[in-house]
Amino acid sequence: YEPCPELQKLCPDNQAFIRFLMYDSNIINAYLFIPYKNNYLFAPINLETGIVDYPALDNKMQTYDKSPYNNENILWLSLPKWPRVKRFAIKVSEYLPEIKYSTIDLTITNDSPILINISNKPNYTYYQLPKHRNNNYGIMDYINKIKKEGKKWVFILPLIIEVLN
Repeated sequence: YEPCPELQKLCPDNQAFIRFLMYDSNIINAYLFIPYKNNYLFAPINLETGIVDYPALDNKMQTYDKSPYNNENILWLSLPKWPRVKRFAIKVSEYLPEIKYSTIDLTITNDSPILINISNKPNYTYYQLPKHRNNNYGIMDYINKIKKEGKKWVFILPLIIEVLN
């Protein structure tokens, strides 16, 4: 497969990809990963817009607004087909309901998203780093909200069924 031009520009000789952190078929966050010097640059993607709105970091926490390969913008990069890519990640997650907490790696081609990898052991190195936090909040508030909303449905559903009968 060949990545879409937006991803291919960032890393012409390797393949950049998107990693979704999922909990119970909900997207918690998404990161753009760009191979660089036997490691990765990683930058969070705004879930609503599909835009990379923070600079990428490397494993030494150096920041990159532009690709070190060719000076293409990482910061403010807009990923194509973003709503479709998110729906694809959710469908992949729903296909494996026994895995509640996972990472799903995808790339985008000109035609569609493509699944690269699924892991039930998310690597916590990348998530909640201070340089990528808004108002110093991490992802636990979001995970707790999903858990709480899930519990509401578990308790509400029997009541709805009783009312309908």
